[in-house]
Amino acid sequence: SLLLSLRLYGIPLGPFPITVKHIEDGSIFSIYELVARDELACSHKHDEIVALENACKDSGLVFDPSSSLGDDPSRWRVLQKACLASAISEAERAEYLVELETEVQGALLLYLSHYNNPPLLCAHRALLLAQQWIEAPKRVELLRDCLDALAALREDTEYAGAIRLEIWQTCIRPVFRAFLFGFDDVQEIQEDVYSPLMQNVDWMVRMGKAGLSILSLIEKSASIKTVLKEAPSSPTESPSGWPPVGPDTVLQSLVHKFRPVDQNALDVHRVIVSGCMVSSDVHTLSECVEGFYDAFVSLYQPSGPPGGDSEKQLDFLEHAIISRAENLHKPILDRFDLDEIETLALLWSIDVRDVRTIFLLAMYEFGKDAVVDDLLTRMSSQRGMDLTRFLEDGIGIVCRRLHQMLHVKRGHEIRSLLGLLDADTTEWIRDQAEGTFSLLEDDTGVDRVVLDVPLQSTHYFVLRLMSIAVSHADKDTRVKLHSLSILTGTLLKELETQKLV
Repeated sequence: SLLLSLRLYGIPLGPFPITVKHIEDGSIFSIYELVARDELACSHKHDEIVALENACKDSGLVFDPSSSLGDDPSRWRVLQKACLASAISEAERAEYLVELETEVQGALLLYLSHYNNPPLLCAHRALLLAQQWIEAPKRVELLRDCLDALAALREDTEYAGAIRLEIWQTCIRPVFRAFLFGFDDVQEIQEDVYSPLMQNVDWMVRMGKAGLSILSLIEKSASIKTVLKEAPSSPTESPSGWPPVGPDTVLQSLVHKFRPVDQNALDVHRVIVSGCMVSSDVHTLSECVEGFYDAFVSLYQPSGPPGGDSEKQLDFLEHAIISRAENLHKPILDRFDLDEIETLALLWSIDVRDVRTIFLLAMYEFGKDAVVDDLLTRMSSQRGMDLTRFLEDGIGIVCRRLHQMLHVKRGHEIRSLLGLLDADTTEWIRDQAEGTFSLLEDDTGVDRVVLDVPLQSTHYFVLRLMSIAVSHADKDTRVKLHSLSILTGTLLKELETQKLV
């Protein structure tokens, strides 16, 4: 008990002192929790702690202080150094991970080797990291390390689901309940601490990603209620050593109150969390989800499927997709960055191909051709999008671009070129531009963004549409694209001749 007290000096452990009586009681202290606290003093990274546990198993410094070996003076000096090590800096403590074979080290696992049970220690680290994050919510890295520990929990243990649900209830649920409905009925978190953080979009997005990760882990967890298998209680099963190994009361209490969650409730919460990540329009989101105002109370509570008005759901998704396209500023996009939007689509039974098609169309509407040209080529070959719609709407984009150049903002050099163009084609372009729908058109019928896209980009876009149309369009569409390619090619050649491009 003296080793534990000195080794964990300065760490709040509750109202009871660490004594032999309190330790052997079994209900006051969890030795696994104490060892996990000692591990976290070395590192918060799951992989590094796993390396520490393995090194302690193989170390030649392992001995039991309660045995006769612990009475040797040299062993006493080792224990003294282990206790003194608790006072060194965090940077120095990190050296435990690379210098385990020196006597200066003193990880508790060297002296409590019968508690070197990685699954149970991982469970306690997840709970401790979650508590540390609650006390310092700005430190999102604590929550990330907690998620790493949660993901590492063995799926065949009944406490995995109980711990994941506990962390959802204490960390994620209160934040979103307060964010959506205010702090009046949320007692777990302080408004003056969390309200400013909720105004930070990046912080809320990280919370949303953490929430979705935990919901997925909860879904994966086994829901069978049995006695803890990882903490043997009978003497014949327990490894020798003091303190004796028994049931872990902390984890048992979580398992005892754990019940299987409602699948529909999981899906409803996924929808709302994803919706909050992709849009600030909470009012419209509430109209898309039945039972919205009953959310973030309990995952046990039976719920209907995450249904709602399908037209409003599609409209919400479309606005979120356009917003994502508008705010994307990468030079090249090699994959769709639409994880939360695609999650919403799947839960609302909307084809993910439609989501990707709208996104690509929006990118071309914003004139960001070069960003997605390669992605378009790959997706069209894999049929990962609605090619028929993309061709139809893509022709509309080309016509609106050309109409703006030829008729809306034409300069003297353009007027001089009109005589070179086919009159019927230019008239058809005008009709298409005025009669087709733009994704960027707001409720008043005015485009949110008007861009003068370089003619060269438009010409390349037409050529890409033609390559798709070869095997995915009817003759009429191919003829239209051929006419557009001749027109854009003629304009581009003439402008290059005049050195205007």
